[in-house]
Amino acid sequence: MIKPFKITNIRHEPDGGTTVFFTVSKVEQVTDTLSSAKTLETAILVPQGQDIDKYLFDDLTKSGWINA
Repeated sequence: MIKPFKITNIRHEPDGGTTVFFTVSKVEQVTDTLSSAKTLETAILVPQGQDIDKYLFDDLTKSGWINA
């Protein structure tokens, strides 16, 4: 799978969770000759035992940053 996001840092938390810092971009075609690009740089807390890539992908899909 090609990841539509880039993980920039990972921090393991004392409670067992993992804070994942990442960047994701979204490009939308506005007209035939014009596109619009947005970039989000943020972090998310992934609960202990969860797959980081899947958790992040699912969250970004629900929020509309990834069209799956």
